[in-house]
Amino acid sequence: MEIDISSAKKNVTVSLPLYGEQNAKNLLAAVSVALKFGLSSKEINSAVQKLLAVDKRLNVKRCKDFMLIDDTYNANPESMKSSLEFLGRVYSI
Repeated sequence: MEIDISSAKKNVTVSLPLYGEQNAKNLLAAVSVALKFGLSSKEINSAVQKLLAVDKRLNVKRCKDFMLIDDTYNANPESMKSSLEFLGRVYSI
C-alpha cells in the first residue's frame, strides 16, 4: 500500500508492506517522528521495507487459489471490528 505523507518541509511516499488501517496509522506516527529528526526519504523507505507483521496479527499469505488471513492474536471487540472491516475491503487488494 502506497502512502503519501507530507510535512511543512518534506513529502515522503512510502510503500507499506503490511496490511490494515492500524498499521498505516502506526506508520504515519513513526514517519512523523523520523521527519522531525531529519531522516531522509531514502532512510525512511529503507527502514519501512524491513517491517514484518507481528505473528497472528493480520498476517496475509497469498496462495495459488486463495488468500489466508491470520488475525488470531486477540478477539476483543475492537480488534474483531478491525478484522471484519479489513475483510470487507480484501477484494480490492
